[in-house]
Amino acid sequence: MADTWTVAIISGVAASAVTAVVTWYVERLKLRTEFRVESAIRLLLKHDKYRSRSFDKIKSHIPGYHDDELRRMLLRAGAICFNAPNGEFWGLVKRNKSHLRAGPQQAE
Repeated sequence: MADTWTVAIISGVAASAVTAVVTWYVERLKLRTEFRVESAIRLLLKHDKYRSRSFDKIKSHIPGYHDDELRRMLLRAGAICFNAPNGEFWGLVKRNKSHLRAGPQQAE
């Protein structure tokens, strides 16, 4: 009976350890991929010729993500959204400060 408990405990600990290692590895790969996508977005938005890009153009260069996922990555990369009559455009904050409107003034 004691041998059965020992085997069960060792099996449980081993399974937990393997699960933890696999989970850690998968999360690491996911973060590495997201970091690379954000780097690609920054590179795309730093192009000398374009201060901003349409969402459709960005999506064509970075396929495989749903629209909202791609928007979150754009925000993490330091981009802001401009809605124009001809669509949704994104650009880096650093390069598009002139397009930002001042918000309401705070009372002093």
